[in-house]
Amino acid sequence: MAKILEGREESKRIIAEQTLLVSNLAKAGFTVGFTMLAVGEDDSVKQYALSNKRTCDKLGVEANLEILPEESTTQDIINRIQQLNNDSFVNGIMVLTPLPKHIDTKAVFSAISAEKDIDGQSPLNAYSLYTNQQTDFYPCTPYGAIRLMEHYDIDLKGKNVTVIGRSSIVGKPITLMLLNRNATVTICHTRTVDLKKQCLNADIIVACAGVPKILKADMVKKGTIVFDIGTNFVEGKLCGDVDFEEVIKVADAVTPVPGGCGPMTVAIMAENIVNAAKKQNNIK
Repeated sequence: MAKILEGREESKRIIAEQTLLVSNLAKAGFTVGFTMLAVGEDDSVKQYALSNKRTCDKLGVEANLEILPEESTTQDIINRIQQLNNDSFVNGIMVLTPLPKHIDTKAVFSAISAEKDIDGQSPLNAYSLYTNQQTDFYPCTPYGAIRLMEHYDIDLKGKNVTVIGRSSIVGKPITLMLLNRNATVTICHTRTVDLKKQCLNADIIVACAGVPKILKADMVKKGTIVFDIGTNFVEGKLCGDVDFEEVIKVADAVTPVPGGCGPMTVAIMAENIVNAAKKQNNIK
């Protein structure tokens, strides 16, 4: 039976550190503010936002969720982002995805000020990741998974890692993070021919395609470590991209959903918000 790689305890540790920092900032007269922007109604987006807000309430961060109408244009969203960029009471901005198909996601992310871009999606932060340069903010979800790997002392050097997913939010960023840590990465997706073959060659599999149970037990060789970053709602229940009950029988270690990479995403978000507030107020 596989080892369960829980993210809750490490997440609690990170959040406790950030709570103390927020308290110290408050004593120095600084309020930490955070705004999440969503467009239209989406269950997974709303659940993620509420999780973030609960964490921010514990931290002492003033977090707001703004849901813009489904019919909002790209320019409408950019205009609101520019207002938030210029608002000194807002230290962090996060645009929640997926956005409606008529929205130019690239243009929206490009509008976010790099110093407030706590999810690492602005051109400057994305370029820093691409070129393996130090940046203030890495995308929360993939970086949370990387930090969980580090927590469990998982050595990535020279390992064959198969990533299932190519989104700009998770799949591509985590591929770069793995490459920057000297892993040998194969990036796959829902159109990959013979996905099973690619997965059976992996020492580590990262599932982030957004497809429930896309990773089956017969796609995993014994000894493989599996990180499930999928967030799906099936019949009102949260599930990942891994057929957990079956994969756990053959893998060496697996992250659960919920309770694995999810808590780490929230912890990194908290860390990034506090770092943004400190930098904007010239506090080391």
